[in-house]
Amino acid sequence: MSLREEDEHLESAVTMSFKDLVVGPEVPSVDETPLTNSHMTIEDVQLDTHCTLRSDGDKFLNIYRVSKNKDDIDSSVRAYERAVQLAGADAQLPNYQYDYATALLERYTLVRDLSDIDLAISTMKTALKATPDGNNDITQCTGILSSLYIIRYESTMAMDDLSQAIEALRKTINAIHDDADRMVSNLYNISVLLQRRFRISHHDLVDISDAICFQQRLVDLMPESHPNMPAWMDSLGASLECRFQFTSDLGDISKAISALSKAIELTPDGDPQAVQRFGKRGILFRRRYHYGGAFTDISDAVQDHENALRIVPVDYPDIYELLGNVGNSYLSMYDYTENPEDISEAVIALQNALHLIPDGNPDIPGQWSNLGSALLRRFECTGDPKQISEAISAQQKAVELVLEGDAGLPSILNNLGHSYQIRFDVAGDLLDISEAISAHRKSICLTSESHIDMPGRLSNLGIALQCRADRTGDITDISEAIDAHRRAVELCRAGHAHMPVFLSSLGNAIYARFKAQTDPKDIDEAISLQQQAITLIGEEHVAMAVVLHHNLSLALKNRFSVSSKLDDIDTAVSSAEKALELTRQDRSSDLIMRLTNLGTVLHVRFEHFKCLDDICKAISVQEKAIQLTPDDHPSRSGLIVNMGLYMADRFEHEGNRTDIETAVVKYKEAASLTSGPPSIRLRAAKQWASTAKIIDGSGVASLEAYAMAISLLSQVAGMEKTIGLRHRNLYGISDLSTEAAATAFGVGKYELALEWLEQGRCLVWNQLNNLRTPLDHLSSEDSKLADDLSRVARELEAAGLRDEATSSGIDSDIMIEKATLQDEATANIRLAREWDALLAKVRSIHGLEDFLRPVKFQDLVKRTPDKGYIAVINIHEDRCDAIVLVGGAKNALHIPLHKFSYDDALRLVRLLRSFLTSHKTRTDQDMEGIEGETRGIRPYVNSSNPMTKILGDLWAGVVNPVLQALGISSSPEHLKRLWWCPTGPLSFLPIHAAGIYNGTSNICVSDCVISSYIPTVSSLVESAQLLSAEYSGGSKVLIIGQADAPGLPPLPGAKLEVHVLKEKFSSANVQFSCLEGPLATIDRTMKEMEAHSCIHFACHAIQETSHPLNSGFYLSDGRLELWTMIKIQTKNAEFAFLSACQTSKGNDWLSEEAVHLAAGMLAVGYRGVVATMWSIQDRYGVKVAEDFYSDLFNRRRETSEKKGMVGGAGAAYALHYAVKCLRRELGDSPSAMLAWVPYVHMGV
Repeated sequence: MSLREEDEHLESAVTMSFKDLVVGPEVPSVDETPLTNSHMTIEDVQLDTHCTLRSDGDKFLNIYRVSKNKDDIDSSVRAYERAVQLAGADAQLPNYQYDYATALLERYTLVRDLSDIDLAISTMKTALKATPDGNNDITQCTGILSSLYIIRYESTMAMDDLSQAIEALRKTINAIHDDADRMVSNLYNISVLLQRRFRISHHDLVDISDAICFQQRLVDLMPESHPNMPAWMDSLGASLECRFQFTSDLGDISKAISALSKAIELTPDGDPQAVQRFGKRGILFRRRYHYGGAFTDISDAVQDHENALRIVPVDYPDIYELLGNVGNSYLSMYDYTENPEDISEAVIALQNALHLIPDGNPDIPGQWSNLGSALLRRFECTGDPKQISEAISAQQKAVELVLEGDAGLPSILNNLGHSYQIRFDVAGDLLDISEAISAHRKSICLTSESHIDMPGRLSNLGIALQCRADRTGDITDISEAIDAHRRAVELCRAGHAHMPVFLSSLGNAIYARFKAQTDPKDIDEAISLQQQAITLIGEEHVAMAVVLHHNLSLALKNRFSVSSKLDDIDTAVSSAEKALELTRQDRSSDLIMRLTNLGTVLHVRFEHFKCLDDICKAISVQEKAIQLTPDDHPSRSGLIVNMGLYMADRFEHEGNRTDIETAVVKYKEAASLTSGPPSIRLRAAKQWASTAKIIDGSGVASLEAYAMAISLLSQVAGMEKTIGLRHRNLYGISDLSTEAAATAFGVGKYELALEWLEQGRCLVWNQLNNLRTPLDHLSSEDSKLADDLSRVARELEAAGLRDEATSSGIDSDIMIEKATLQDEATANIRLAREWDALLAKVRSIHGLEDFLRPVKFQDLVKRTPDKGYIAVINIHEDRCDAIVLVGGAKNALHIPLHKFSYDDALRLVRLLRSFLTSHKTRTDQDMEGIEGETRGIRPYVNSSNPMTKILGDLWAGVVNPVLQALGISSSPEHLKRLWWCPTGPLSFLPIHAAGIYNGTSNICVSDCVISSYIPTVSSLVESAQLLSAEYSGGSKVLIIGQADAPGLPPLPGAKLEVHVLKEKFSSANVQFSCLEGPLATIDRTMKEMEAHSCIHFACHAIQETSHPLNSGFYLSDGRLELWTMIKIQTKNAEFAFLSACQTSKGNDWLSEEAVHLAAGMLAVGYRGVVATMWSIQDRYGVKVAEDFYSDLFNRRRETSEKKGMVGGAGAAYALHYAVKCLRRELGDSPSAMLAWVPYVHMGV
């Protein structure tokens, strides 16, 4: 007997093998040696010599082999043991040791005491050392030693025992190379052990290659007529397949098929092994087909599995496995033929397999996963949404049932991820694509890079990432998709059947990056990859050819948009037509894509050459695509938008009013489709608004469109995303609210204009504020609902501030990190949905119908502070307007700004930046230019003063019309508060300092009002309301001083500033804490911020315009960033004084989002902030801070602050006073204005 395959228990197998090898005394015949007492003891035997003892051991061993009585084998062991002890240096000692080990092994088979095996191994090793080389007994010793090691390995699973067994067998084989009969079992045994070590170790290819060599020697050694030859060929095929999985060498799988074919040929009729061998060969055929074989391979696979079913016995225990193989083969055949009958056969077979598989069988998860894949294909064939839900249910069942560490888990996760991605394509649910990416990442983390399926799993991840990027616009997803696809191509061997798909997918991802970044190198590479993919497919791969021609068409169309090469657009059209021609007419989902693409390329060609046939044909094919698309399909809105574009373009070409009217109808329909992606619907709403203006001219017809567009902004920047991604999604569209407002102003709807400005600006900060809304009223109505809402709010805020993946690449460690981050992103989507569901519950309660809805105009008017004004200034290309809310009034005041324009604002912004640059103020890119005695300014004297021009134009065009309309004159007895809420480029200009500075009849804003800025009206009225309700009479102040931040120029003025403030606070008996120098660490500052309601920063700061949440203050151990501070849960936070560089400088691309440090501190929770619009000089910073606190302390009695405390109620007045003092000292020269103009107050 010899060792069986791995699926048999090794212990019993090696024991049988051992019995074949041992050549001991024959068992005596009972007739020849009658036994009067089968339980005789060693004491009854003559013990005068070790030879006698050995003879006694033999006798007892032979008796035991008949009786199987423990006393007999114990007697044999004791006799052999004593013989070994007495033999001394006798030449027979190795033989005695061999006999002793033999008896110990026999006893182990009876009592299973592992100590017998341990002693047998040590005894046999001693015997081998004493045996001369060339001795004939060595082969028997090494054979038994290998069996002993195998037995111990089975009990301990110690790899060293398995390795020792293999080495012992190698020695045995080398010693008996000329003995064919003895070679057989040893060659087979060592090949099985090598297979075992290969699988459980680190897949050392040397092991599996050696196993194949030994198996080949075995089959070459013995004649085909040997009864075990079918089993040996079967085993050889298994080893070749195993190596193929790690080398992707098709030669191995072809040899494996040949070996199985020979095994089948030699298997006798009626042998039950024939069923398994047909099944195995069918699997090999299918595998070769997947990795580069011909269609005949999959046909042969189906035939083999059908043959296995045909000859299977009635009581065959693994019938489910045969049915599963049939189903999988039909599934593969369908991928090639797209024949609906094939997918039906696959589903039926796989369902039957699951029905017949025994409970608890470890193959159940894999069978569920296979059924899920078949159901997914049937969905692609039929378009029935029920099929895809059933497919995902099956895949989820597989994941639930599979054991951790199961080798099939990566494949199951890969299939689950693909199913989620397909459902995302159909329904557009972001949760689905997030789940898809998560499953693919986990699958890859569990797959070794050398695994044959790794390229496909990487490609699937890349496709899922690109799908999400197409929806969200996140460039990081595109970059990672490119990395995944590129690595898939690198790992894929030449000639792989899927290489064209991998190349095309890489080309698609690079094409997506081109659309985002317009690098010409990207589009050239994308086209090259698509062309290369097309050259690798044969004529029989029709389905693949359709996809590749489609992808090539897209890439060529986009290169034409930048190159204007006629060949590109003509080839794009012909490729699109070719793809459509090859597409099966019963595949509606495929037809939609091909028709849409053809319409797109024809439209592009029309835009360039104005050929009427092109646009008419584009409209025709687009109409067909729309007709084929279900009403609730997420892609329908995009198709209808395209139709609107085509109709509008034909109107411009021909002037047919019906076309432009149809375009408006299409845009409205697309914007109203709730199943569509928010970004597409927003695009449709904007087109609807602009096109409607063409028809009616007045803008009235556009109001409904703008209302839709404004409502969609919050979905484009939804709370399921990180705050950073929300900001990125708003790039280029954050000014929609000013466009809508301008239209509303133009038709006299100024109330609507204000509501839209409130709803469409500062979206991200408003979302954060909503999450921190007090829930007192709700708690009194439903405390459980309030608790749930509070919990989700906390978790959503934390999720929005979570880290985003910054590492690039697909190495295992990076992939594990990204898998964790993906799980967090998926959880974020679920939280956002739970938040929406909870809000719906809250709004169903009487009295809370408008909970966290955008504030209505009349509510804003009612809640305006009594002793002040709020001026919202809307700046747009169409017109400029102000709307002013007056405390105590019942309505607002609309003030058209006829003398000011959007271009005026841009001109003044350019002039200001030029002026600041000429005076060498620190810019974002010039951190090294800071001088030691300044915070970014080098004094410069110039006879001309552009600042007076800037401030004068602002006075004449913006400020004075507002003040005149309000009846505010210069130097009133009591200055009132005026909160400025600018939009567009006006946000970057110092409105608070506007005035006439000509030396004779000076007048400026500060002569008339106390100026503050606010990001939105809602932020002010809510903070003012909270201040009146919660004001505690002041609090302690935290001073943060960092004059010597590592890597940055020193700020001696900051050190002096801290010293002056400490003395001032002490003399005024104001409670304060101070962290300065090394003590001003990030963690310590964060901790103290929670305990103090007021904070003063005297340090370097940085404004990250591209990543606003990374803006922050430089402390002793690094940068305290805005996203970190937002996590602080401050109570009754009152004001922050930011005595640092450019802390209220915004972002050109997000002018309506107030992405600067000052607004960020409002988001942290501070009700008021003192900041600067550009860098300040140290010495002036000290003076402004000192004068600010002097005035603030003097106002404590007016603001009802408790003794020893200070609050923010008088901060705006105090800054007004401090700046007035500085101006009085410096005057109005250019350098003086650089010192006092930048100071601003924000908030209450």
